[in-house]
Amino acid sequence: MFTCTVGLLSGFGTWGGISVHDPHIHDPGIQHEPKEIVPQITSKWKFATEPFRLRSKVFRAVIHTAKDLRDDIYLPKIVFDELINKFHEELQRFCDSLRSYESKIGNLTDSHIDEREIDVLEQVVIYSDWLQSELSKNGIQSIDYPSISHESLVKRALARRKPFCSEGQRGYRDAILWETILKWNRVDRHEVLFVSRNTRDFADTGDSHKLHQHLIEDLRSLNHDESSVQLFVGFEDLLARALSPRQRLFPELEAQVKNGRLGQHELIPWLARILPGIAVQLRTEQWRRNDWVIGEIHNIDKLSLSSTSRLTEHTILVILFFIFSADVVPKQPELQLEEISEIRTAKFISFVAVEFRLEANTIESVEFDHVVCVNDESKVQE
Repeated sequence: MFTCTVGLLSGFGTWGGISVHDPHIHDPGIQHEPKEIVPQITSKWKFATEPFRLRSKVFRAVIHTAKDLRDDIYLPKIVFDELINKFHEELQRFCDSLRSYESKIGNLTDSHIDEREIDVLEQVVIYSDWLQSELSKNGIQSIDYPSISHESLVKRALARRKPFCSEGQRGYRDAILWETILKWNRVDRHEVLFVSRNTRDFADTGDSHKLHQHLIEDLRSLNHDESSVQLFVGFEDLLARALSPRQRLFPELEAQVKNGRLGQHELIPWLARILPGIAVQLRTEQWRRNDWVIGEIHNIDKLSLSSTSRLTEHTILVILFFIFSADVVPKQPELQLEEISEIRTAKFISFVAVEFRLEANTIESVEFDHVVCVNDESKVQE
């Protein structure tokens, strides 16, 4: 969670020094109002990098930019516990798969394969300690669970009030997270920037950048201004709408991107080369969304510069937003394209995080956070 004095994080997993006194990134003549930031974990997040180790360049950029602007970052305890639980589930799943493959290899080769013993619970404890240490080193503070009765949560669920779903059966942890924000003593004193990709349960149905009306009513009932908590759909959105505009870094890059270039690179041909093979968020009745990857690129348009942030003394993070049309290709050969003939060619939106080296005027590395299929034009606008 951030605020223009503080911030909350939900959707946790990707983030990212140079001294705030460096004249190239901090103009002492510009008075930055500090903020606060808060994240939430959501299963909708897709990462190009392994999320549990906080290696994303976007994460690093948020960390550095928040420090430069003197913003505070907070991670609700419920989000921390969810991340530990997801780590446990993932590790257990991979260990089970490993044992299964070891058994199959043994049967195929008619030999004995020594099974690797991994103490999952021990590794979860080690990871929890490591994560706590990393958060502390990055200045990310914790917000404890709120004091709220089961009766209050049940009444909210029965009333079908967000973040509970319309049936009132799903949303318990999201409701705990929202109550964490409502009962947080900084909401009445600071502007809170709430970061979450869970627009289904937190956002207005017509505007994914606005809190749902039920949540705005909660703020008003506590005499908080409805703008005291602002919703941001992921860290790219946070950088683009809240953090980077307050820094006003590298305005010359916006003109370059408008002309289809970034340093020495022609962006359209470059994107067309690197996009094939990227996993896409796609769901059919028969296959999971991660069964598909990008194939041949047909068109790239609406390319724009979303934000720029300092990564190191010599590199910056440039986040590009674009819309493109491409073929959908099965990741596994046994999946037949005929199964998805109605969406063989689809429209997608994506952010790409580019590490750009200033002196060499070249792209160092690239991360795709998520690529989403949006054949519906209204979804593109949203």
